[in-house]
Amino acid sequence: MTTWIEMKRHFEVRSLEWFNGLYLFLWGAYVILHPGMMDLIVYRGLTDLAGQEWWGLTAFTIGGIRIGALWVNGRWGLTPIIRVVTSFLSVFVWFWICVGLYRSGLPQTGLVIYPGLVAADMFSAFRAASDAYEAEAIRRIRNLTEQSNVSSLRRA
Repeated sequence: MTTWIEMKRHFEVRSLEWFNGLYLFLWGAYVILHPGMMDLIVYRGLTDLAGQEWWGLTAFTIGGIRIGALWVNGRWGLTPIIRVVTSFLSVFVWFWICVGLYRSGLPQTGLVIYPGLVAADMFSAFRAASDAYEAEAIRRIRNLTEQSNVSSLRRA
């Protein structure tokens, strides 16, 4: 029960990260499951940068790792750092998708949508970095408290 309550509390705070991770994961899955999709001229700028398989597997993998890190959500000390790294990797993927779509030279709504995902992931990276800093500060305080004479007297 405690795990569920903690997940609910953390989900509300990190809902944008969950959305971005899930969106990247699903985008990658869709690209993987539809071979030949990027043969369309609208994706020419993307396929000039990398093949459809690369786009799909990269997005799917980064999104999956990100969702996993959010699921673990602080139960393991490196989770905030993994969240920072995967947020930046998501920024990287969405940015290059924007570049590829722009390079196609065709007007399309993706040039409005994907930059928003870049901005959302940049914000998520900032939030995750703040969490990593806070987690490290708490860990240092705990270590100092455990090493002090006063805390050792209280435990005795």
